[in-house]
Amino acid sequence: MSTLKMCHKCKVEKPLSAFARCEAKPDGLQVECRKCKKDAYFARKGKRTQERIAAEILTPKKAYKPFTPDDEEVDPPSAPYKPYSETDEAKRKRAEGQARLRKRHVVK
Repeated sequence: MSTLKMCHKCKVEKPLSAFARCEAKPDGLQVECRKCKKDAYFARKGKRTQERIAAEILTPKKAYKPFTPDDEEVDPPSAPYKPYSETDEAKRKRAEGQARLRKRHVVK
């Protein structure tokens, strides 16, 4: 097998390592070299894409900023906020259930 292949776009013989894989082709490689593929991509997408990609690589990610009430106007809730706690009725029902269990399982 040859160690060189001609690019269909630039018509230059290049080493096989200059071509990306493509399982659909008989030799398992793309018909255009990586450089020609890259140039065609940026010609389609424009120069701004190349600049944006470079900027994303060079700039650090922004820190996560949690939501604060000052970020957006929010209507006040209709009832005041209470942290989770049992209501009086729920406490009463739980106590009745425990008392019933105690009566049923009394050890004599």
